[in-house]
This record gives sequence, structure tokens and C-alpha cells, in this order.
Amino acid sequence: MIIITKRLKLNEPADVRNLIKSWLKDVAETGELPFKGNTGGVVVQMLNTWLKSYELEKLEDVEKRLNALEKAAEAKR
Repeated sequence: MIIITKRLKLNEPADVRNLIKSWLKDVAETGELPFKGNTGGVVVQMLNTWLKSYELEKLEDVEKRLNALEKAAEAKR
């Protein structure tokens, strides 16, 4: 079972992917799920929520850039 002994930092989606890879490796090696009881579902839900919020932040940034490009293209016409 994985025991998190240091503060977990999820700054990028790659951090979430690495955490999941670590959990899957632990499951493959031990044959046991990394969480006891109902906590696994809660953790997975929190990770999904974190990833979704990250996606929304990035999408907002892309939309701003696209609007700027469209305005620049209109100004050139």
C-alpha cells in the first residue's frame, strides 16, 4: 500500500499522471489497491476535479489568445 509521507504537490497534469503511474505500479507489484475502504474513490474524484479545473484554465487562456489573433486579423483587413 502506498503511504504518502511528504506533501503532495500537483502543479501540472504530468504530476497527476506520475502519481497515477506510481499507484498502478504499486498495484502491479503488491496486488493490492493503494487505498483502504472508500478513500480511493474520493481521491480519484479529487484528481479528476483538479485536472478538469486545469483544463478550464488553459482553455480560457487559449480563448483569449484566439480573440487577440482574430482582432489583429480584422484590423489588417
